[in-house]
This record gives sequence, structure tokens and C-alpha cells, in this order.
Amino acid sequence: MTLLMIDQNSEINLTDWKLDALQAFKIKMTDKEKLFPCIPATQAFALHQLRYGVCDDPREESTAQTFP
Repeated sequence: MTLLMIDQNSEINLTDWKLDALQAFKIKMTDKEKLFPCIPATQAFALHQLRYGVCDDPREESTAQTFP
């Protein structure tokens, strides 16, 4: 599992679906037209207080071994 924060360094190291998922989340959390309903979550996102865990395919048994 990869633990990261949204910043340029983390985004540079991500590939494929991981980068797409992180960018989609970033767009959702910063959308001014369709506000995310959880105010504490949007505040934590804006203050860079969130951490994100990215793991491999949950259908694979080996994924459980990489998840802390």
C-alpha cells in the first residue's frame, strides 16, 4: 500500500488509475458548483490534513498482505 498526500511530489510518483482517482477526488473536493456535503472533510482537504492509502486490486489475495 502507498500512503500519500495530495501535492506535486506525490502526484508525480503515481501512475495509471491511482493518479486518475486522486485527481478525480481533488476535483470533487474543490468543486464550487457542486459542493461536497461534508464540511469537515472539505476543510481538512483544503488544509492538507488528509492522507490517502492506495492499495492494489482487492480481488487478489496477495493484496491483503500489502495492506497494513
